[in-house]
Amino acid sequence: MGQYQSDLKIQYVRVIDLVFPELASLVKSVNLHLKYVYAMFVAYPSTTQLANAHLTSLSNLLKQASRDRVGKSRAIQIRDLARESIGTVSDSLSFELIHLIETIRFYHHMIQKTDQQIKSLMAQIQSPILTIPGISYRLGSVILSEPLNSFKILVNF
Repeated sequence: MGQYQSDLKIQYVRVIDLVFPELASLVKSVNLHLKYVYAMFVAYPSTTQLANAHLTSLSNLLKQASRDRVGKSRAIQIRDLARESIGTVSDSLSFELIHLIETIRFYHHMIQKTDQQIKSLMAQIQSPILTIPGISYRLGSVILSEPLNSFKILVNF
């Protein structure tokens, strides 16, 4: 799941480079994956839509999605940058952008659910492996599951 999500994030950055290449000068590439950026592109998936966005609506969206960390000044910067953008305006790219964001969010949610399940199972078995420095729930579960996988291979061999 994690590798597929990473591949999706690479595709997402590729589409951003086509749709709104100037955004990288305002937002670091790592920060293109922040919730407020995702929310902004789902609501306004093209530079034309961003450029024509009502400032109050855009500000409120950014503020809410960033939990009050991003507000009107960033909305103004983004809208002004969108107005001067040389990005490609395309319905297919807008659709792809929204689809990639929704799929990335889905995988993020599934990874969180998987991690919660792993933590729950590891708490149930109360393995002392978690007392070893550097061994997390995830790594501990992989280590503990390995003998079972090896046994299954030997039995089926």
